[in-house]
Amino acid sequence: MKKIVFLLTVVILAGCSKDSPSLSYAEYEARWKSKQFTNYTMVQSLKCFCPNGGQKVTVVVQNNLITDVRDQNGQRLPVDSQKSYKTVDELFAIIRSVDPAKVATLNVLYDKNLGYPTTLYVDVNKQIADEEYGYSVENLQPK
Repeated sequence: MKKIVFLLTVVILAGCSKDSPSLSYAEYEARWKSKQFTNYTMVQSLKCFCPNGGQKVTVVVQNNLITDVRDQNGQRLPVDSQKSYKTVDELFAIIRSVDPAKVATLNVLYDKNLGYPTTLYVDVNKQIADEEYGYSVENLQPK
């Protein structure tokens, strides 16, 4: 009996993580919306063959609008570069807009507690190089 309880505990704990794909995107979006965060900071990076691709930046969101984007050295990115970054609501809009049947790959992971996407990756066509795109989000801090 002790072995069964131990094995069940291991299996249950193995399924727990900060990033979890177990709920639907709508359930994660509802979780995020229920928090009613309109002001927050987050570390975001673009996953693309583009300027600043792969570079972690700090994104400041106030009243659901991006008001500042800074590189790891604290330098503000030019306004044109800032337009590439997304609020959490904008990431959810991207997820809703992608039809999984019409793309080669759609991968999304979510923060289990707050519901925001931590990883979003879309490969539109496996036969085309460099058209894939994505975002990673970490260290989201409500203000």
